Amino acid sequence: MSSLLDLMSGGVKFEKISVTDIRPNPRNFYRESEDEDEYVEAMAQLIQENGQESNGVVFEQSGEDGKHYTLLSGERRLKAITKNFEEGKGDGLMDVKVVPRPQDDMDEYLRLIRNNAQRNKSKQIREKEVEIALGIYNRLAEQGQRPAGKKREWIGAQVGLSPRQVQSYLKALESAQEGQEQEQDEDVVQESKRLTEHLTDLTGHKTKVTKSFAVTIKCQSLEGVQALEALLEKGANRNGVFSAVSETEDRDISSADSE
Repeated sequence: MSSLLDLMSGGVKFEKISVTDIRPNPRNFYRESEDEDEYVEAMAQLIQENGQESNGVVFEQSGEDGKHYTLLSGERRLKAITKNFEEGKGDGLMDVKVVPRPQDDMDEYLRLIRNNAQRNKSKQIREKEVEIALGIYNRLAEQGQRPAGKKREWIGAQVGLSPRQVQSYLKALESAQEGQEQEQDEDVVQESKRLTEHLTDLTGHKTKVTKSFAVTIKCQSLEGVQALEALLEKGANRNGVFSAVSETEDRDISSADSE
């Protein structure tokens, strides 16, 4: 009979499960960093007075930690019930809806978003939702399973935003990415300049370090090449960072990336 009921309900069950058997979801990005303890304290008090007014959502998943369920929604509730239980103010049982296990990490992220659809969300959380949905869209496209319709429409359907709102967040994410890449480029340029000056001082020869960190050291004489090779053998060349090239009159000592 229970198997028939599970089939009719789509595998969804409502149970009371000990908080000691439920783990927070490691993929949950909704955790609040500020005032979380105060929110948990307030919820713990409400549960003492009124009981649980809504169910958490979990799926079955055994792990090395000995727990058998992973949370999809209701982490603050889990913390509040755990707090009461540890203080001897409750039985430590949480009312939950047990749903089928997600097929993969993409499915799990989308379920996290859907199961947190009713909460108040900051702009940062909204942006994170769009970023995750965008990543899933791109992964599906790479696997030859591109969702039907426009990208912003599909993302909007997953996160509960209009296509116009999604487009605004996508532009913000693109601008942030460009800013990070520009900062990285500037860091690379500064580091290549620093290395150029350092190697020039170290070798006594004109040195050039590119943004890809390829190194060229120019010597004007065979004696210079030999002296530089001796220096490299004692130092950097030990790690295979440099290789000597002396086939031309303008002697070059060029770097070779280690594999």
